[in-house]
Amino acid sequence: QVVPVVPRLKRARSAKVMKGRAVTGEEFERMLSALNRLPARQRPGLRFLLRGLWLSGLRLGEALLLTWDQWSDGIRIDASGKYVKLLIPAEAEKGAKDRTYPVTPDFAELLLSVPKEERTGWVFNVEGKRGPTRRADTVSKLIVRIGQGAGVKVDERNKRTKEGGVERASVYASAHDLRRAFGLRWARRVMPMVLKELMRHENVSTTEKYYVEVNADETAALLDALNGKGAPEGAPSRGEGSVKQ
Repeated sequence: QVVPVVPRLKRARSAKVMKGRAVTGEEFERMLSALNRLPARQRPGLRFLLRGLWLSGLRLGEALLLTWDQWSDGIRIDASGKYVKLLIPAEAEKGAKDRTYPVTPDFAELLLSVPKEERTGWVFNVEGKRGPTRRADTVSKLIVRIGQGAGVKVDERNKRTKEGGVERASVYASAHDLRRAFGLRWARRVMPMVLKELMRHENVSTTEKYYVEVNADETAALLDALNGKGAPEGAPSRGEGSVKQ
């Protein structure tokens, strides 16, 4: 009897663990306060950018290229109608299509706080050491410096020492951690397909990881409640059979 050859099954790819984490509201306020350690000329532009990243979920490269100019070829703001919208041309989109996206009300409020006569050119303007810069790597390092100054640690990683050894090094908040915070906040408020639009993900599976984190936190809170944590003094513990049927 001939034994049939069974094709080798491919191992499913495991999901990558996210590096970093979402910045909390309290940590974000600390980052804004840490701006005071920078030269005065750098503070206004970086403050407006940080607030924009926090409220919009924009990637840093997108934010630095965002313009008010209606006839620009790049990513731009349309504030001409009832609602503020984000216009992204095909060459700037993974899906290679011109797209229009909604923005959240709080981000729209930030944008509309700019006087009409000043809504020209770039939306976000950052001063580096040598003057205005639109380089994502330069601005990214500035934001990490702010995160470090605020003590907002988001991860640890192995780092080689000068002697050739390895040591653990702290990783501080970056622009992408602000984007994560945006996704996590809105995952508590909207359905997956809406969050997908807000974050401009190509696939909803990318969006759903935010719901996994939200669900884990909310499940843990529920388990705490069921275990009687925070119950009034003298009240029976739900863990002792007091759960209502």
